[in-house]
Amino acid sequence: SNSTTRERAIIVCNADSKNGLSFSGRDNAKVVASTNGFSGQSSAFTVEWWMRPDNLQSNCLGIGESESTFLVTAEADGRANIYIGGRKIRGFSGYIIANEWHHYAVILENGYLTLYRDGEYFEKDYISYSASIPSLGSFTIGNDNARMNGQIDEFRVWKKALNNEALVE
Repeated sequence: SNSTTRERAIIVCNADSKNGLSFSGRDNAKVVASTNGFSGQSSAFTVEWWMRPDNLQSNCLGIGESESTFLVTAEADGRANIYIGGRKIRGFSGYIIANEWHHYAVILENGYLTLYRDGEYFEKDYISYSASIPSLGSFTIGNDNARMNGQIDEFRVWKKALNNEALVE
């Protein structure tokens, strides 16, 4: 009796929980999207996914393209590093948790970068009102410079900023 339609840019895997993409024990494994959803500048977007990382290492869990365009990486202490348009926003300490399934979301809107974990607000940082992601040539899970290790499920890139209610639907 009721329906909602959302335009989505990319879905890598939409399977039952814990049956997604496994990168465990596979050096240099990556998935390259045939379409990436970032054609032209994008000043509002959401990247969200379920992930169970294995043991964290320095500069791991690469999602995106490169530090000069858009890239999310993690450090051994669970800090997330996010790069937008050649700028490292900063490290978000304790965001990534190893050996546990969690839902992660990175949202850019009106110059603010906001992080959620499990549908709960984690942290927000102001970048610049004109902050945007340039057009990407590719989009990967697992990066030559930031190896993916663990499992990922229900990976989505949206061409708009989702709010907290939309993330937990």
